[in-house]
Amino acid sequence: MINDDKSERAFIRNGYVRYITPSVFAMVFGQLAPLVDSVCVSAKLGDTALSAFSTVSPVYYFFNIIAVLGGMGGGIGIAKASGAGEKKRAARMFTKAIIWTAVAAIILSILCIIFINPLLFVLCATEDNLGYAREYLIVLLSGMVFYVLEFAGAYVLVDDNDPNLAMAGGIVMGVVNMVIDYVGLFVLEQGIWVTAFGSIFGAFCGICVFLLHLRNKDSLCRFVYERCHNDDLSLKEIIMPGTPEALMYLIIVFQVLSGNFVLSQNIGTSGLGNAAIIENLELIATIVIAGVSEAVMPLAASYYGERNEHGLRLVKRFALISGVTLLFPLILSLLIYPQWLMIVFTIDNPVMMEVLPTSIRIMSVTQLFVLVNTIFVNYLSSVGEEKKANVSFVIQGVIQIVLTLALASVMPDDAPWYAALVSNIVVLAYFVFRCKMLGNLKADIDTNQFFITGGYPEYSMIKEWSDKAGEFLTTAEHDAVSSKLLNPFINALNPDKKLMCSLTVIKREDGDKSVILRYKAKHDITGAADEDEDENEIKYGEVICSEFNFVRRMMINFKGDTKEE
Repeated sequence: MINDDKSERAFIRNGYVRYITPSVFAMVFGQLAPLVDSVCVSAKLGDTALSAFSTVSPVYYFFNIIAVLGGMGGGIGIAKASGAGEKKRAARMFTKAIIWTAVAAIILSILCIIFINPLLFVLCATEDNLGYAREYLIVLLSGMVFYVLEFAGAYVLVDDNDPNLAMAGGIVMGVVNMVIDYVGLFVLEQGIWVTAFGSIFGAFCGICVFLLHLRNKDSLCRFVYERCHNDDLSLKEIIMPGTPEALMYLIIVFQVLSGNFVLSQNIGTSGLGNAAIIENLELIATIVIAGVSEAVMPLAASYYGERNEHGLRLVKRFALISGVTLLFPLILSLLIYPQWLMIVFTIDNPVMMEVLPTSIRIMSVTQLFVLVNTIFVNYLSSVGEEKKANVSFVIQGVIQIVLTLALASVMPDDAPWYAALVSNIVVLAYFVFRCKMLGNLKADIDTNQFFITGGYPEYSMIKEWSDKAGEFLTTAEHDAVSSKLLNPFINALNPDKKLMCSLTVIKREDGDKSVILRYKAKHDITGAADEDEDENEIKYGEVICSEFNFVRRMMINFKGDTKEE
């Protein structure tokens, strides 16, 4: 039963803007750095050196797998624990996620260095760009643990209500990287290795910024120690929410390898140069795609932890609308005049100049489908539906790889790009028809909410809300809500200052109920904040106070005995 959800929609919209704005700014600098890598190398060292970036790019995806398993998986777990009011569990999850991520990155780096020659062969390095690829890769692998921890840390900070610091770290990383690129290549006359050094040193500087988050007393991210025999938090529970994104990167590795193989066999080094330009197109689109889709995770995971189905529906709707609105201008510009991207990279290779416009147009359209699919994947990962997201990546990966190889003899110049477009269209069909991802966006869909309202309250209005909520509560529950939640809130209201709030009564799937009051303020105004930082289980009949997606939340859970309308 939904009465008035305008305030709840405003809170979600505000939360989404607060997440997406710093995320987009961080992505601008984070994605601008590899763009500058490519532009500087292309201008200083030529097209052959540029093609080396396409050759070694799958290595990044291998390490991205570790980063998203620890960072995205741990971050979503932290957001869920926050939504449920389980503070100590969030700290334990953070500790394990960071330790596992660092150890796994170091081990993989060592293995890649030991087997670098076979690795370069598998990456389809050509005789022309082999030296550039080896020089770049050795330096990159030496400090790859910093790249992984920066990548993972950004996810964790966003999920712990600190996207501004995640943005600051991303900006510092990007600026340091770009400065090193320019100074190293054009001032000091160094080789391609300096761009790899810029990437890892920039990431190290970003991590230093992230450490400031640990000083925040409201942070759920704390290093805690638990004896092994007392620790019921498994590594599987931590990394599972990140498995869809990890599977995506694993499949991308094989997609890139198959595409590089087809292009190198048919067009040679120029084909790998084409792939490098397309990768940079995807980097530009990722500024919007990642910014929009990653904001879904903390919002959806926290509402899922709260078991608020209506909030989840609003999060998904807002993500789709805002994502398409932001990405469409870029797609339109590339469809009308794809040459602007070629001008940026000073492309003068005749083969590339002939082939690239069509390739750019195909992949620009593909990004729209990638956006929608990524939103759905991140949503599913945040609500415990990782298996459906994993299936989507398997479908997309298999179709794209098979089509790339099958189309190689028919349209060798554009086989990978047509394959990417078709595979993403099929995945969208899977989400729409199999997973019913659009079916639950209707305004009149049934959710688990008994009651929701909101606005700028006065005493009489709060009394009216209390009476309405009482229709769905027992007498004892209603008394507890009045005395422990609503009365402290009413007494704290400043008559000279309007304060937006919402009141929700939810029936959980286990028969329990939650009464949730949200209000827009930077700090708790009632004095009812929970002082027990080690709370590890859901409390019943007591007020749980916390920050929830940039608004304050007061929540009371009640055990069973649901009173129907």
